[in-house]
Amino acid sequence: MESLLIINSENKAIPEPIFEFLDQRYQVSTANSHEESFTMLSDRFYDLFLVIATEIDAYLIKVLNEIRIDRGDLLPVIISLPKIDERSQAQAFRQRALYLAEYPLDLQQLKKELAGVSKILDIANEKIITLSTRKYDKEYRVKDVIYFERSRPRYIRVYGVENGEVFREEIFYKDAIEKFVIKHGLKRHFTQVHQSYLVNPRCIKKFDKVDLEVILTNGEKIPLGGTYYAKIKKGVDDHD
Repeated sequence: MESLLIINSENKAIPEPIFEFLDQRYQVSTANSHEESFTMLSDRFYDLFLVIATEIDAYLIKVLNEIRIDRGDLLPVIISLPKIDERSQAQAFRQRALYLAEYPLDLQQLKKELAGVSKILDIANEKIITLSTRKYDKEYRVKDVIYFERSRPRYIRVYGVENGEVFREEIFYKDAIEKFVIKHGLKRHFTQVHQSYLVNPRCIKKFDKVDLEVILTNGEKIPLGGTYYAKIKKGVDDHD
């Protein structure tokens, strides 16, 4: 089940049918202040964001920037405002917010917006890359890969789940893992959390900043490099 963060710092009322619909479809978390939303964004990955606000102000822009750090260029955000005017549209566009919805929320409108979000996310996650083992080339769907690990010099291990089956395979790659990201166009799809690990953010449950570990949705733990975590939070990317 995908995760949803509702950012509702003004404590606006959410109609019961809409909350029930969202609760059935997503693992729903709610932030009741901007400060709380920043903390929650630093602790885990969310698939979708619903922001309920009176206007697109400095606080909302800061929230959107934090979400951009969390997700890269793709912003799966629905912003619900009392009135959608040209100024709101322009400000949302500058912040790369993909969807606007009138407040109070209408269930049919929300379903329509969610259908658009899902389509974009599906297209992104259907990306296929071809990697080489010593014997043959193999295609991997991005959404099936949990993480890549630099296992030993000249090799990268691929960990994932396909058709319900776990796979662990080793591919031949001699260059640094940073070059691997660039070569296969994986910048939007994976996050480097350690010098040896590249993780699908959809598979991240939480960052453990005390023990420096990444806790995955399957319960597995992998190392978290302090410098890489700092880059993640600052939105710094050495490839830019």
